[in-house]
Amino acid sequence: MESNEEYQQEREREPRRYRHEEDDYRAREEGREPRRFHRDEDDYRGREEGREPRRFHRDGGDFRYRDEEREPRRYRREEGERRPREEEELPELEPVRKWRLSVFGGTFDPIHNGHLQIVSQILYRGLTDEVLFVPTFNPLKEDAPVAGATGEARLEMIRLALEAQGEDTKARLEELDKEWEASSQDETLSEVSGQKSPKEIYEEKRKGLEALRRIGFSDMELSRRGRVYTYDTMNLMNKIYPDCDLSFIIGMDSLCSLAQWYRAPELVQRAQFLIYPRPGVVPPSFLELSKTFGSRNANRLLESILPDNFALSGLSATGIRRAVQGGNWEEVSRSVPPSVLEYIQSNHLYQ
Repeated sequence: MESNEEYQQEREREPRRYRHEEDDYRAREEGREPRRFHRDEDDYRGREEGREPRRFHRDGGDFRYRDEEREPRRYRREEGERRPREEEELPELEPVRKWRLSVFGGTFDPIHNGHLQIVSQILYRGLTDEVLFVPTFNPLKEDAPVAGATGEARLEMIRLALEAQGEDTKARLEELDKEWEASSQDETLSEVSGQKSPKEIYEEKRKGLEALRRIGFSDMELSRRGRVYTYDTMNLMNKIYPDCDLSFIIGMDSLCSLAQWYRAPELVQRAQFLIYPRPGVVPPSFLELSKTFGSRNANRLLESILPDNFALSGLSATGIRRAVQGGNWEEVSRSVPPSVLEYIQSNHLYQ
């Protein structure tokens, strides 16, 4: 038997070629059988512990889980199956959509009940989330029969009209809540007729009225002065509100003349529209629109026309200015909110 010193000298002269050589030396000193292969390590330990050795690496699961009386994992990639867990049912998340902001442009000289009626119906029906009145700086033509108001006066009339609209909406909400509290508050749904329950009707009305509070105004075109085009306004709005889905509200009469607008094809390509019907105005045909905007955008415009069941008043700012000039205050009072009427009278507008 080689001595320890001789063995160390042998190791310094020639490197150990196999892993089991070191165990050969130790086994001879300990008087036991050496291990010839790497897997034989468990053979040796298994014999000492009085158990069956593991022959393969993947059989680790066989040995470990035999006592636990469950199926072993056969492959390393099935690590996740070692301790099976009950899958938790995650709640279904609603898809996130962008906030829909609609721009309502025009001279609003003056703003009238017809404008408010259109916006209220669009919001109440959930066609948009918020509406922004943006009065244009462009004044009326010099040869107009009635002189128009200044931009500051038009903006102030919009503010007064929306303030009155907000107070009216608040009063309607309070009245609706009182009616609901005084009712039987039946939450059942009629299974025979399939009609909505009183609670569903109440919640639907309240949601619609809450939407009427989301009306604002902006002086972005008035502050820029000079001739301002809708194309430039919508580009600026996209920069200010990059996280919103923007749309532009126009009447059917504007759709008929849309091809004459500044950079109209590019505007239609980039912007979405909400087009409300006007009494006596027939929408342009697909052929007319496709000549300027192409077939795809012509379809988009026609699909943007709102249903005919909108309640339309037929009011026009031109008719209101003429009524003021003619002293027909009864007609004017039916056409504009009381606060706007008072402002027109106190500032001697359109006279």
